[in-house]
Amino acid sequence: MENVLLVGSREELEQPLRALAAAEFKIHVVENGYAALEALETFDPAIAIILGSSSGLDGIELSRHLKEVNPDLEVIFIAGENEQHRILEALELGVCDSIRGPLSDKALTVLLRRAQQRLWKRRRLIEALEEIQKRHEFEYKLIHTSMDGIIANDRQGNLILFNEGASRIYGYTPEEALAKIHVTQLYPEGQAYNIKKQIYGPDYGGAGRLINFETMAVTNEGRLKPILLSASLIYEGNEEVATVGYFKDLTELKRAA
Repeated sequence: MENVLLVGSREELEQPLRALAAAEFKIHVVENGYAALEALETFDPAIAIILGSSSGLDGIELSRHLKEVNPDLEVIFIAGENEQHRILEALELGVCDSIRGPLSDKALTVLLRRAQQRLWKRRRLIEALEEIQKRHEFEYKLIHTSMDGIIANDRQGNLILFNEGASRIYGYTPEEALAKIHVTQLYPEGQAYNIKKQIYGPDYGGAGRLINFETMAVTNEGRLKPILLSASLIYEGNEEVATVGYFKDLTELKRAA
């Protein structure tokens, strides 16, 4: 149920109140602009219908005030019979709908339905953005708390992801790696090219993937460290845009063997 704020004189409000009586809306009626501004806090409307020049504040001015206080409020301005020019003025201020009065039952129904559709779309968009944000936060935590090293680079070999697990293997901080390290510096000379060749080949999981490939990592001190690498190509549509690799440090395992 949407909260609808009606602003206007008793005479102006008589018809819309009758039309809204059977509808599923919670209605709050005020006769002037000052009371309308107070109602934003006490009533929290989703839709505001301003009829003509409300006493206390000009209807156009009131529309502007309401949108400034609550940009998401669906403001509908009903101009007077001889105020056609004010419709465009109201729309330029950012009201959601504006027509010339008097307000008929049919017109009111259409205006409210349009307002409800905009509210529904906005809420769905907010929900979708919140879901994307939650997913992003989950994936970020998953990547950066992983014990394994996770590194991604673009097609030019520039690093775009370097997690804490990769820092433990290589000795670079994520900030250092992203700022100054090229993917070829993470392996012995020529090995980055060989790894990319294997990703495209059929021997380690099929084209586009590399599964459990043993190689060596070159640390920030120039030492060689044995690692187990799995990697995959990342595509946007049909275009290759990046490579992501997952690294396991085999030092202790090799030592124990």
